[in-house]
Amino acid sequence: MARFVHIPESTNLAFHALATLGKTTGTLTNINEIAKTLGVSEAHLSKVLQAMRKAGFVSAIRGPSGGYALAKTPSEISLLEIHEALHGSTDASACLLKAPVCPHKCCILGKFAKKLDDDFKLFLFSTTLGAFMTSSQ
Repeated sequence: MARFVHIPESTNLAFHALATLGKTTGTLTNINEIAKTLGVSEAHLSKVLQAMRKAGFVSAIRGPSGGYALAKTPSEISLLEIHEALHGSTDASACLLKAPVCPHKCCILGKFAKKLDDDFKLFLFSTTLGAFMTSSQ
């Protein structure tokens, strides 16, 4: 069965990579270890972590003894901030066809799609990385 809510792969990867880093607070974790732990491509993970560094969520040190660490505590980072660091603002159109004017007299879904988007955005906003880490254990 298909899911109603879609979370981009890069967002899901960021959630899990940052949670992995959150478990090793105060130490550097190299990208190979994170990729192996999550079972993902190092190249994809590298792009995601670069965006997380640019957004200020992680710090990075290059070199053989380098790696990544969280730059903030997990309770200071909302899941919405992580998502928006990768994909920009999450303001959703009420129309699933993204049409400025509906070609029908009334939308089949009414305001349901917008409400679902708004509720999901509120969930991401009110859930911190710390809460995510606790619930995923």
